Amino acid sequence: MGDKTAIEWTRGDDGSPGATWNPIRARHRVTGKVGWACTKVSPGCTACYAERLNRVRGTGADYTAPALKDVELFLDETMLSQPLRWTRPRRIFVCSMTDLFLEQVPDEWIDRIFAVMAMVQQHTFQILTKLADRMQAYFAPGQFRDVKVYGAAGVRTPLPSWPLPNVGIGVSVETPKYYDRIEQLRRTSAAVRFLSLEPLLAPM
Repeated sequence: MGDKTAIEWTRGDDGSPGATWNPIRARHRVTGKVGWACTKVSPGCTACYAERLNRVRGTGADYTAPALKDVELFLDETMLSQPLRWTRPRRIFVCSMTDLFLEQVPDEWIDRIFAVMAMVQQHTFQILTKLADRMQAYFAPGQFRDVKVYGAAGVRTPLPSWPLPNVGIGVSVETPKYYDRIEQLRRTSAAVRFLSLEPLLAPM
């Protein structure tokens, strides 16, 4: 996780490693352990690598609805500003350990994450979700907010109008049952749209 990830589709055109960025974190309400959180929503989540990592290196909780009640999500301010400190342009997988459009993630946090992406146009950001309903609703006409955030130097930066040219939006589809995610992606305004068919559990 972090800079120089082994995830292949984040690699640059020259083969250089990309990065992961996880500003949304979770803290276990009993143990205090800090990690991540998510909820499995379809068969493609069954063997979730993020859940395995979270059990060992994070909160220790599973990625299930009951376990989600045992943790408190928070926006990690240090992690939020991480891309501002990366000078070399790179491809960055946003929220590789959770889903940016998880129901428990407030719109305000998503606003601030997009504002950071707007501040570092040298990077290319990749957002992948299975929660296409929330994704489409967030980008619905009239819903996208002109937010401002404080940068590392305390400078307020307005968020440019959507779509940001350095942000790609994708959906994960594992069987034909979830083709509706593709249609929802088509209806979402984005500079780049992409599909992830991993794991592919049925002919498409």
